Amino acid sequence: MKLTRFFVHQHLLLRNLDLRFDRPNRIDTGEYALDFLVGVNGSGKSTVLRALTQVFANLRAGLYINFDFEVEYTLGKLKVIIIQKHQPEDGQTVLSMQTWDESTKIYDEPTIDEHFLPRRVIVYSTGNEAEWLRMYSGMTDEAGLIDAPKKIIQDAVQRSIIELPGSIVQLEREVPSEGEPPFWLMQSSRLPVITLCGLLKHLAISTHLLQDVLTSIGIQAITGFSLRFRLHKKISSFETYEQLEKLSTTHIQQGTDHLLVFDIMHDSDLPGKILEIFSNSLDLYRKLDHLQEISQSGEPTLQQINIFVERTAPQNREEETDLIETPNLFLVDWLSDGEQFFLGRMALLAMLDTDDSLILLDEPEVHFNDYWKREIVNLLDLVMQSHSNHLLITTHSSILLSDVTENQINVLVKNDSGFAEVQKPAIKTFGTDPSEIMMVIFKAELASGARSEDIITLAIENGQRNQVTDLLERVGPGMWRFRLRQRLEELDAPPT
Repeated sequence: MKLTRFFVHQHLLLRNLDLRFDRPNRIDTGEYALDFLVGVNGSGKSTVLRALTQVFANLRAGLYINFDFEVEYTLGKLKVIIIQKHQPEDGQTVLSMQTWDESTKIYDEPTIDEHFLPRRVIVYSTGNEAEWLRMYSGMTDEAGLIDAPKKIIQDAVQRSIIELPGSIVQLEREVPSEGEPPFWLMQSSRLPVITLCGLLKHLAISTHLLQDVLTSIGIQAITGFSLRFRLHKKISSFETYEQLEKLSTTHIQQGTDHLLVFDIMHDSDLPGKILEIFSNSLDLYRKLDHLQEISQSGEPTLQQINIFVERTAPQNREEETDLIETPNLFLVDWLSDGEQFFLGRMALLAMLDTDDSLILLDEPEVHFNDYWKREIVNLLDLVMQSHSNHLLITTHSSILLSDVTENQINVLVKNDSGFAEVQKPAIKTFGTDPSEIMMVIFKAELASGARSEDIITLAIENGQRNQVTDLLERVGPGMWRFRLRQRLEELDAPPT
């Protein structure tokens, strides 16, 4: 799917906000679309993402949407327009869906046909997840508990058994609706699952998407992984476990705990075999993520994930000072927090092999150094070229914006009334120096730090020749070096 327009009449700080995603002169490669939302903190970027999520997820689930909107998008060869308006006269909600196949209208009803909706909405946020979790709790199709049978409530003995500490009782649950949920929130607490699924995707295809990422943090090879399940015969879900157990290299059982070990060095085709069973890495993630939720036993079914890697040997063995040589085999958990976040986020980008979906990434570059910010759009392009999705990304990174045209960027600003407005970038962004983007789009006075600016400006305005000369030796290439040289020439010029 590809968004073309999203209009919000009145929702929180959004008032008559009209976002366009079909402006000309875009650089779209492959079947997917990529757009950015930018603006200072508090300008409404995350509010827009949550509003889009609420629209599509609630429409599919038949839930109420508390604001008026219009959304236009394409789904394959179909053009779809959905409009919701609240009538102030009688308080009624008017909802319509119109669908065209080229110029022929094939659907025009006041009801929603889910066949014309995006397949799913996928969200990953590096910011405050509390609001997303609140939305998620109201959108998931998880089964709910049913009250205990009356015979147990009335039987004091049976009731006492259920209430004993540590008692595990098979509870009756509502049957969930069929199909996958329309809204996936990929929580940061699930980073080990995300990392595993992304690495399996990396190993299963010939292009090796994450090779440069692994090399940069000193990983030479992925040697295997293990999954520890805690299974209770009557109340645990065995389907995913049984599918994986058939492909495991080793199975160790201790009580209710089952450890499955997968030796990739022994069978290099293992990642591909696993993903073939689960269709793709994203589907595997969904199954494993569900098993990390609290089950009827009061604890997760999937207890632990370990990923085994071989680190790159030191280039100069003489530099090693340890008396005992450190083994090359280690766990991903042993990486620093920053390295784990970096590997997990890049693995997330690698595993987004889905179709007909809206993918919302809220500042995915947080904690990345500038070198790896340069690679995000390139990696997305490698993964997404053959998939029909729309990626909408919020960012504060000027480097990311230099990889797309200004027509793929919507700038959000607050007006005098405190509501969000959308603007077009005032400069061309594709291939532009990030410092120009920082100053024009993010409204920084200069690209350099404020402290250096103050010191150099003072020297230019009031400094003596020796002060200017001293600073000139310290300042690197760029505008300030030019200004200092210019000032030095003025000081050395003969009086007129």
